[in-house]
Amino acid sequence: MDTEIINVLLIENNPVQALIFKQMLKRAKTGNFNITYFQNLQLAISFLTTQKCDIILTDLFLSDSKGLNTLIRLQTVKPDVPILILTAFNDEKLALESVKKGAQDYLVKDKITQDSLIRCLKYGIERHKFTALIEEKNYLLKQANEKLQDQNQELILINQKLATVTNNLEKEVKQQNLNLETALGDCKNFEQTLEKLVAGTSSVIGDDFFAALVVNLSSVLDVRYGLVSELIDEDQLYTIAFSDHGQIQSNFSHGFKNTPCEQSMILGQYYCLNELNQKFPEHTQLVSLKAESYYGIALKDSANQVIGNLCILDDKPIKNIEQIEAIIKIFATRGAAEIERHRAKQKLQTLNEQLEIRVEERTKELKTSQEILRESEELLRLTIENTPIGIVTSLSTGTFKTVNSAFCQMLGYEKEELLTMNFRELTHPDDQENSGQQIEELIENKISQFTLEKRYIHKNGNLIYGIVRVGCIQGCEINNTQLVATVHDITDRKQKEAELHKSLKELSDFKYALDEAAIVTITDVNGKITYANNKFCQITKYELNEVIGKKHQIINSSYHNKEIFFDLWQTITKGKIWRGELKNRTKNGDFYWIDNTIVPFLDEENKPVQYLSISTDITSRKEVESALYKSNKLLQQQLAAIESANDGIGILNLEGEYIYINNAHLALFGYQKPEDLLGKTWHIFYDSSQIKRLQTEILPLLYNQRKWRGELVAHRKDGTNFTQEMSLTLIEKVGIVCVSQDISDRKKAEENILKSLAKEKELNQLKSRFVSMTSHEFRTPLSIISSSAGILELYGDRLESKKQEKHLKRIQTSVYNMTQLLEDILIINYSETNNIEFNPINLDLVTFCNELLEDLESNFINHSLISRINPKHNFLVYLDQKLIRQILTNLLSNASKYSPIGSKIYFEVSQAKNMVIFKIQDEGIGIPLEDQPRLFESFHRGLNVGNIQGTGLGLAIVKKCVQMHQGKITFSSKIEKGTTFMVQIPLKYR
Repeated sequence: MDTEIINVLLIENNPVQALIFKQMLKRAKTGNFNITYFQNLQLAISFLTTQKCDIILTDLFLSDSKGLNTLIRLQTVKPDVPILILTAFNDEKLALESVKKGAQDYLVKDKITQDSLIRCLKYGIERHKFTALIEEKNYLLKQANEKLQDQNQELILINQKLATVTNNLEKEVKQQNLNLETALGDCKNFEQTLEKLVAGTSSVIGDDFFAALVVNLSSVLDVRYGLVSELIDEDQLYTIAFSDHGQIQSNFSHGFKNTPCEQSMILGQYYCLNELNQKFPEHTQLVSLKAESYYGIALKDSANQVIGNLCILDDKPIKNIEQIEAIIKIFATRGAAEIERHRAKQKLQTLNEQLEIRVEERTKELKTSQEILRESEELLRLTIENTPIGIVTSLSTGTFKTVNSAFCQMLGYEKEELLTMNFRELTHPDDQENSGQQIEELIENKISQFTLEKRYIHKNGNLIYGIVRVGCIQGCEINNTQLVATVHDITDRKQKEAELHKSLKELSDFKYALDEAAIVTITDVNGKITYANNKFCQITKYELNEVIGKKHQIINSSYHNKEIFFDLWQTITKGKIWRGELKNRTKNGDFYWIDNTIVPFLDEENKPVQYLSISTDITSRKEVESALYKSNKLLQQQLAAIESANDGIGILNLEGEYIYINNAHLALFGYQKPEDLLGKTWHIFYDSSQIKRLQTEILPLLYNQRKWRGELVAHRKDGTNFTQEMSLTLIEKVGIVCVSQDISDRKKAEENILKSLAKEKELNQLKSRFVSMTSHEFRTPLSIISSSAGILELYGDRLESKKQEKHLKRIQTSVYNMTQLLEDILIINYSETNNIEFNPINLDLVTFCNELLEDLESNFINHSLISRINPKHNFLVYLDQKLIRQILTNLLSNASKYSPIGSKIYFEVSQAKNMVIFKIQDEGIGIPLEDQPRLFESFHRGLNVGNIQGTGLGLAIVKKCVQMHQGKITFSSKIEKGTTFMVQIPLKYR
């Protein structure tokens, strides 16, 4: 028998399972085991910080730690102690990941025997000792490898310089893009041109970039030649890419003395819009190209030194030079950066070749392939760590293997945090499945790489947008396959795009609102109409094609003198806003009045480029004003214009008596003839409270401010009340003009909104009841489980087998109750979200009901269950077995729960009129009348249930399940007499 004591740390969430493992070890014939047990990881870690152990047995899924994170946290605290995984999940993938992370073995609990457990313990300890010996030797090899680090410093400095150049390039490109976005609002064509260029060049780099650049430049700018040259010698330019009619031609060298290229390199940029051959007659290559026009820009490096030239040529004059200049300047920055990057790459390649010679010499001395691998990994790590772009590697399962600093900064995590996570945890839920098919094709070598745009979730919860390019490193086996991804943060660009979209949307909304509310025209600097909205056409009676290109003289009524129009033109041509009222003429000769505002749009030199005219139709107002100052006879004639108005309009004299009232006003108060109201005062429409408000509040304001607008409650001739929106205008020497509307419908809409708010409040109360119920219903079984598990742990070896079984039974019952509660909550949730599954099958109803009663037999020990099932044999129905079980189980359980001991419970199944009918009757406490309307609401319980346990979910679930079958449920109940539930479900066959 072994005499050596083996100290074992056992970490197990389930006290019963832990007791089983402890018994296995204590009864072992070989080995002397000292066992220390903890139920959660935090207590175990506290123990390990002060105590020693020879091996750790742990479940991966604990109350305070889940999955491989449990293994990693234990290894962090005790890296020198072997760990053996005990789990209930027979998951081969998880087992492989655990062993890769350093676990000695992975045992499935229901397959563990005493011999296999002890054998794995001993093998794990011996294997760990052997691994430690290997690691010690590897450490000696690492010391030899570290001597190479000094030789890598020059490469690190070059990488840092390259990173600086790249960062400066990105800043410049961002600044140029910002300038470009500002110009987008003024020139749609410029936006389309730039989009084509960006689409043609954004996905390529290096030499491919220059070819794409000249081809796309010549295409989108509609020129024949595109040319990028690099300055190598003092007087020679060497072409990097040359395009003729969109086709790449052979590269060549050419002198640039006395050429337009020399001018652009001296001046920074140079253009000749036509007659290029006449200005440079000695340049034979221009003659051979038959170039008529030219635009070129010098390419400068980060030290502002000229390193090349980017130009376009055409056999016809160049147009839109401002747009061409803006576009080429943007891509000149990128072109210069690519040339500088290429030069840096060549220098880096030279240094790499020198470094490879040194590495080769050193490799001959180190001999082992492991040292070569570590050297390459270190070089790769330094390169990845110093790049400003996020770079990660991961297993094919999505678990991160390496992450660089740029990726950590992008998402706000520390490296240690990310290495315990899966990429799905960082990905927006809607983007998690976007790359699944592409990753499979990548692993199967069907594609070499792929690029996609996706959203990440920052540690602080913000969204991060990224362009991700994914490649693959194939291992010897498919499980060793690694994915390599570069991530470019484009969050700022996305935000700017969103802001631009929002601004465009707002402008569109403003235009829509303006067109709906006013008469709008736009004219050029010569006064010719370039735009007119529908309201302009409606009021002038002209078609749109009749006014475009014409001046406003077509609607001149000759009513105003020429001085008014002279003053108008003088005002707006100076860039000032003109306001005034004009009388115009329609196409058919009618007159109308407008309140007109003309706004000049100015260019950069504050000179008008076009004029925006915004007008409102004030014809009715003008007619009313004219009518009020005429005699009563003239007033009656002119008021015909407002007889057809939808709003009720009435005029009262200074004594408050009606002197005019239109038909809409009559209809508003339920009268037929004007004579019914003329000469009467407004008092007849209001009760005493409204009259008091008019006299003490409204009329004083009206006499002071000349206008008042508000709401009053009025009554019609038939006595019905309505809410009236009223506008009052006081006109001297005439009286009061009253405009009224019935806004009862709008008030009802407001009341509906208030009801919706009340409904939201009720929903919040329902959530509160749910939290209260679940906390109470979970607390009791959890207390029972904790108590029984503690007794079994402390006194299990001294308890009789019957008492042990009793406590195990209490644990199992509590777990069952908690599981049942969770299932009830899930069913309610699925039904509320319309996600509940409905799977009907052909079901032998008689057999099903008999088996259900056998399963529930223990619930009726204290009751007499009387069942009547008709027909008695071979009764097939097409129902969902799971949902029917929910209906009958809840109703029968409630009958048992709320009935006194010794009472009878009746269960009846019958068929009538293509319906199957279930009837459950008890002699219980009954349902109070005040509870019956809310009986099927979630979490609602009767006032008379007292201390009888329950969640208030059972009948809500029953109602949902019945509805899924398109059936109905009814009940009748009397206090202290009992309750009867009847469920009717349509019969369907298949």
